[in-house]
Order: sequence, then C-alpha cells, then structure tokens
Amino acid sequence: MRLTYRMLGCALALTVGYHWAAPRDASSAASPVGKIKFCSDLKFSKCKTALSAGEDIYLRVEFPSSVLKVFQDSFGEDKVRSTGKYALAIAKNIEDENPIVTSAGQLMISRYKDQNTLDLTMQASAATIEKIAAGGDDIAKSIPFNSITTMGNGGTSMLWSQKAMKFADGRSDWEAFLIFIPEAGDPQLVAQAKFSYAIDKASRKLLGAGSLEAAKYEQVADDGISTGVHKANVGRIVFGGKKMKKDFDDKGALQSSVKSLGAGLYARVYMKASAKNILAEEGLGQGVGEGDTWTQLTIAVGGKISRVIDDHLRGNEALKFTSFSLTLVPGNPSDAEDMPSITRKFVYLMSTLGKGKHKVTLSYALKNIGGTDIVFATGELEVDIAIKDRDDVARKWGNQLPGRGLLDSEKGLAKELKAIWPKIPAFRAPWGWQVVAGATVYRTTTVVSAYKQKNGECTMDLSLIRQDQSGSGFGKAYLPGPVPPQTLDSDLPCQNLEK
Repeated sequence: MRLTYRMLGCALALTVGYHWAAPRDASSAASPVGKIKFCSDLKFSKCKTALSAGEDIYLRVEFPSSVLKVFQDSFGEDKVRSTGKYALAIAKNIEDENPIVTSAGQLMISRYKDQNTLDLTMQASAATIEKIAAGGDDIAKSIPFNSITTMGNGGTSMLWSQKAMKFADGRSDWEAFLIFIPEAGDPQLVAQAKFSYAIDKASRKLLGAGSLEAAKYEQVADDGISTGVHKANVGRIVFGGKKMKKDFDDKGALQSSVKSLGAGLYARVYMKASAKNILAEEGLGQGVGEGDTWTQLTIAVGGKISRVIDDHLRGNEALKFTSFSLTLVPGNPSDAEDMPSITRKFVYLMSTLGKGKHKVTLSYALKNIGGTDIVFATGELEVDIAIKDRDDVARKWGNQLPGRGLLDSEKGLAKELKAIWPKIPAFRAPWGWQVVAGATVYRTTTVVSAYKQKNGECTMDLSLIRQDQSGSGFGKAYLPGPVPPQTLDSDLPCQNLEK
C-alpha cells in the first residue's frame, strides 16, 4: 500500500519535527512488513480488533525478522545503530490528513537484534502504566525487557484518552500506523492495522477516571438527591411563595404561575450532581472548589433574554451542593439580602411589564467552562401582572436612587448639574469631594444621573464633575472627561425615578 505523505508527513512534522520529501510513485512504495495486534492483556494472548473504552489496550507489532533488521532493511543500512526513532499515528485511514493521535519515541535499536516485536500501550490507567514502568517481577515475566520502556511510556495513552473522551457514543472505525524514522531520508511505514472503538457514558467515565489526567475527572461525595421533589425535578428550577430549604419536599407548594409578587417569590435550583461532579463528567473538574466557580443566571421574558447575572460558588457550594435557593422577590425584610443582585434584576424586569400574563424563563449555567457555558437547570413561570402589585414591589425591593449627599450640603450644585444636563430629571451626589492640589487646585466627585430611555426603561449613569479653585472657594461644575471605573447597578425601576 502506498504511504500518503500528506497525512503522515503532517503528523510527523508536528510530532518529531521531520519534514517529508516529495512523494514517491505508488509503485516504489513497499507494503508494510509488520502486523499490529490489539490486545487487552500483558501476555498478548487476548487480542481483537473491536476495542472499547472500558479496557486496557496494548499494541504488539510483529515483524518477520528482528526489529533491528527491519529498521536496517527499511533504510538500506548495514551498520548496527544504537538508537532509532519511531512514530505512531492513529487516523480514520491512510488518506486522513488530520490524525487524532501522533506520538513519537526513541528505541534502543541495538537491543532488538533478537526481538521481532515492538510493544506499546495505547490505553491503560495511570496506575497500570506506572506499574509497567517500574518493571517488577510480574511485569518482567509477562513482557520482554525492551517493552518495559516502550509500554511504560504513558504519552500515547494520554493522547488517545483525551481524544476518545470526546467521541460520540457508539462505535467508530480507525486505523493505526507505525513508522520508522531515519537520521536522513524518508520515513517508512512498517505496520498498519484497522480497528473499531466503542464508547458510552459509563465507559467514558471509567476512561477519564483512570487516565493520566484523572484529576480532571475525579468525582467527590456530594449532597446527592435526597427528596422526592428533587428527584422529580432534576435539571429544573422550581418556584414557590416561600423559601425552599435543602430538605424541602412539599410538591403541593410549588407554583407554575403567580398572580401576586408582593407576597414573595422564591425558586430552588435542582441539579443532577454538584458543580464539581457535573464538570468532572466533561473532564473539567480539576481545581473546582479551590476558588470561585462562576455561574450565570439568565432571566428571559417573552422568550427574549432580558438580563444575565454573574455569580459564583465557593468551596463546598461547588463541591457538595446539588441544589440551592434563589430569592427573586423577598417575602419579608430578613430575606432581602440573600442575593440582592438577583432580587434587584428580577424586580426590575417585573417593573417593566404591562398588565396581564407573561412567561418568565430562568436558566442557570456554569460560566465559560472550557470555552462554553454548561446549563444545568432551567425553569418557566407564568406571572400575571397587576399594576398596583407591580409598582408596590418595585418601590419596596427594586433598585433605588442613592442619597442626595452633596446636593443637600452644597447650595447651587443642583442648578449647576441641571445646566450641564438640562433634560435629566434626577441627580444624586452621594460621595464627597476629592481635592487635588498641584499646579492648579481643583476638586472632583462622581454624580449619579437618572432618566428614562427611549425604550421606556429607566437607568442610572455615573459622571465625573470637577470644580476648579476660584479665590477662596471653587468655581462652577463642569465635565472634565471620562468617569473612573466604578460599580453601579444601572437598572432603575421607573417607579423609583424622582422628578
């Protein structure tokens, strides 16, 4: 069979830095002399071509003569070299330009003058590979001495496991290629064999747990699923008029629709496992629980994403919690500080809705894990808005304008701000003056302005104002430039906008 230089040349260039020469004619390419066997035991007695994720896989390449002679014959050499290079590539077929695995190694060729097999580990646990590399008596009785080095190298197993973990459930077809690499000249394909590989959810978990990157797949003991309500609502966000604690198990108290927000609205997120264990299933669990695990709550009204709220889980919250509560509208003052950012955003959205029924959807995700967001629970609620109830909730629990601050102590400041922003209905100056003394003396403060936007929603902005020293006092306020970075929840219910 002709060796396709585009495919294996790319593989070798990336793996060992070798650059292929121009392709030869197909007639000049000899058929591989070796045969590859795929076996599940170290004695290479249990061999097959239908492989799976839940077993050890060892490759034995059998040659008609010694490995040393095959290497010499492949490159027309007479001398007995001490070392030589090989590469293993796994691809869909010989025409595949993008092998999923390419690994290379060095052989003590001179030691193979009496051995006609080359053995490699394609898939095995980190513990098994370490045991082979240690070369104890039981290993020495099972495999040739030279194979301890080649099979005790976990590089190929690690690369294969990383790729196989991402395979879709089911069986797929592959082909393995062994190449010998000279000091100069063209590499030679010396063995190849086809095989199939099967994986499913259960075997994928085993494969990850036993790999050299086991920490990424390691599971921990979490709170589990301990109530009937949790069992019936895994992956869902449920709603109720009272706070639902960890042991909540009253399905009759759950609500799919509400007519009054004023009495309070709460939710509970039910996950299939803790954040740590959900991420471990995807090979993303390493380090979870050691710092902040960022989450994202998306609130949509009428099918459109309205607000996204970032939060985080810490320590045991990420390691153990399989459910947690959300306070959307506090039913009493003691719940108001449970999660104020979520409460304010939810109340703000409700404050913008008109009379009647509206569909509200919540989605909770682990944020930007491995480049994507992993959604672990969603919920849907029908809210029947009554205007008075909506306005009362907005005024009580919604975002508020800050205190007047300097507007009460600095006479004339309100008029100066009105001159700067004649169309803005409300201002606040809650922070004191910062005096800067240099070539010129001046003072600055940050002002909050609040107004209704063209879309009918109300908002707050931050602006920096400055007053330069004039005589024994300071002159009129003006805008010196951009406001320094500060945190402000800009969503303001229009019910709380003071004229």
